[in-house]
Amino acid sequence: MKQLDLSKYTRETIGSVLEYSINWKNVREAEIREACAKAIANGISRFYVNTPYFLPILTDALAGSDVVPGCFIGTSSGSFSGEMKKVEMEEGIALGAKVLVSAINTTAIAVDDWAGVEADIRTMREGAKGVELVAVLGVAYLTDEQIRKCCRLCARYGVDAVATSAVNGLFEGPSVDQVLLMADELKDTDVEIKASAIPFPYAQNAYTLLRAGASAVISWDVLDIRNDFDTMREIGIVPPYAEQ
Repeated sequence: MKQLDLSKYTRETIGSVLEYSINWKNVREAEIREACAKAIANGISRFYVNTPYFLPILTDALAGSDVVPGCFIGTSSGSFSGEMKKVEMEEGIALGAKVLVSAINTTAIAVDDWAGVEADIRTMREGAKGVELVAVLGVAYLTDEQIRKCCRLCARYGVDAVATSAVNGLFEGPSVDQVLLMADELKDTDVEIKASAIPFPYAQNAYTLLRAGASAVISWDVLDIRNDFDTMREIGIVPPYAEQ
């Protein structure tokens, strides 16, 4: 797992660990294109839409830039079957997604169906052929041991990254302790941690979670998180800059 060192970043370069998401149901094409232009201008690394339906707009708006297009798959609870997610993943890849974000089946976790959880993760990995897969855990609804089990299964099946929470606007979690726990479980693996569904105040919480072990942030508020970087450094949440 990559350990992020915020002392190596500035306001101008922090966008490389910030990932823009637009996941509200009533989003319009003009909003996506305007947000894409801002993401490009501010060096944001990735941009996610809430459904493969918007991928043609997203890929067109990001054409010629370094921003990587991606999309969310399934529901925030991950309760679709793995095979249903796989079909939507195949559609997303065909439409240009380079990153797929999908929630693990938290319903199966709740009833202690770990064989079902394992099958879900395995099928998600099969569906995301040739692209990066981010599995969303939904840590606010999990015990510490459940978080650890999910992390181990994601590492076993080659998931590229785990996101803390469903980016659904409900903002339940994640906590610093949960990110520390995930970082401990994944420390000897290649699985990255993405802090998502970060509660307000966004900048303070985003940079705190990056220091706790996350290597990236997924948020609809990444521009404000970027713009508040120098303030966070001034008050000590972000460490002083270290010359390269």
